[in-house]
Parts: sequence; structure tokens; C-alpha cells
Amino acid sequence: ELITTSSKRKSTPSADSLTPQTFCDFFVSSVDDICSQVPSSVADASTMVEKAVNNVPDFVLRPVSSEEVAKIVLGLKSSKSRDIYDINSDLIKEVLFVILYPLTIC
Repeated sequence: ELITTSSKRKSTPSADSLTPQTFCDFFVSSVDDICSQVPSSVADASTMVEKAVNNVPDFVLRPVSSEEVAKIVLGLKSSKSRDIYDINSDLIKEVLFVILYPLTIC
């Protein structure tokens, strides 16, 4: 049925008339037909990628003062849970004034 419809024949080919080559030719010509119907691209891949790149930053780094950092760290909830580096918020609060200068100035 598929071959009959696509090849625009009025009758279904018999098993004797459908050769392996005819079967193969049908699929090859189907691909050629589909390719000829696809419009050509107006741009190459690099142009498409350039258009897709988002140039708007997700966040912006800005200078911060020691006071801002201290206020944020001291505002953290006390917690015994530790991160991947085995550090918790209580430890950061304990060493805050030792690490505050390197965090904000350097």
C-alpha cells in the first residue's frame, strides 16, 4: 500500500513484480523527494549559534564592603549541618573576623 500510494500506481504490485531493487529504489526516491521539499537554510550553523547565545549576564559582580559581608555572615542561622568541605555556618561565624579582610579586600 505504501509503495503503491507513493509511487502513484493505480494497482498494488504483485509479489512477483516487486523486486528487491524496486523496493530499494522506492526508499531512495522517497528520501530524494523529501530533501527536495525542505527549504534551504538562510544561515550557517555558526550564525545560528551566535543568535542563540544569551549575552545578558545572569548576575553581576560588584564590590562589597567588609560591613556588608559581616552582616550577612552573622545573619546566617546556626546549623550543625556541614557542607562538602566539612564547614558549617557556626564555624564561619567563629573565624569571620580572621577571614573577613581577605574575603572583601583581596
